[in-house]
Amino acid sequence: MKFPFAKPFFNDDEEFSSIKEVYDSGIFVHGKKTEDFERSFKDFTGAISASSVSNCTAGLHLAHHMLSFDRKGKVICPAMTHVATANAIVLSGNTPVFVDCEIATGNIDLDLVSEIVDDSFVGMTLVHFNGSPCNMEKVMDIVNSNNLYLVEDCALAVGAKYDGKHVGLFGDYGCFSFHPAKQLCTGEGGMVISRHGTQVDLDLIKAFGVDRSFLNRSLPGQYDVTSIGFNYRMPELPAALGIEQMNKADNILSAREANYQTYLQFPELKARALIQPDGSSRYSFIMILDSNSQRIALQDILKSNEIGSSVYYPNPVSEFSAYKKLNFQKTSIDNASIIANQSIALPVGPHLSVDNINIIGNIISHFLQS
Repeated sequence: MKFPFAKPFFNDDEEFSSIKEVYDSGIFVHGKKTEDFERSFKDFTGAISASSVSNCTAGLHLAHHMLSFDRKGKVICPAMTHVATANAIVLSGNTPVFVDCEIATGNIDLDLVSEIVDDSFVGMTLVHFNGSPCNMEKVMDIVNSNNLYLVEDCALAVGAKYDGKHVGLFGDYGCFSFHPAKQLCTGEGGMVISRHGTQVDLDLIKAFGVDRSFLNRSLPGQYDVTSIGFNYRMPELPAALGIEQMNKADNILSAREANYQTYLQFPELKARALIQPDGSSRYSFIMILDSNSQRIALQDILKSNEIGSSVYYPNPVSEFSAYKKLNFQKTSIDNASIIANQSIALPVGPHLSVDNINIIGNIISHFLQS
């Protein structure tokens, strides 16, 4: 495809060199690369702690597991999100209550949250939809007033900030993704950050509950298991890629900003775009079309011109088959349904130039005017 929706932004020499260091060391887990990647991401976000994990879903599950270990109940969840956001709640033994989104931004409607929250709720998870920060001042008022824990799903939000503060640092944990379509790519992987010094706890639970890795054992094979844990560790090879990606992070985000702003130069596209406030990480450019059939027609045009696109997301989570079978509290999801049925996401990644975006924008403008 000429203009793919997403593509990892690698410099082969740098990434291959870092991978070869891991290969030559013979240490493929619990090594220096993972520690260096965590340190770099911690510095980039301003977090007190950062713990790498095998993927963002593992990080979300780990966060909910730790925060609700002694207290299970209902957890507020956006209806418009990837299913992983809700799966982490269910797998931790809690019950998601899906709340509709704002039609203007795609972010959870906080007024609706205030209407339904009561003593049966133990937590809240929110998504910075498409990398656009939620109103965290309002979120924290709700969380603090109702004694809720808060997990921020920042899967699409590397580089996103609210009032100058990186997302993921407002709640108890913020979870990030390094999937190939995301801003930074490690092949697969994730990071859990916190404004608290909780990395020791995370590192313990993500690695079986074993109290020391093989690098920290005075005698080979000797350790204790002090907690019941998972195997959610990030290996050294993806961490090696992550280190190189951190070196490119500022350039990657700058390129995304330039590409996003280029789309806004087309009035027909700007009029249909979801609002992305300053501080957004510009994961993609999302428009809401007049109908599902119009979206299908546009996707056909884009495909014929070798232009990648995507949909975020094909259904509100509550409308997927697995969730229809669950007995959860019903709420209105009208806006989420509109976004699911009528929106289209366009590429903004640094694998494309401003000239490429102009080509894409002209094709879509012509389609919308026809």
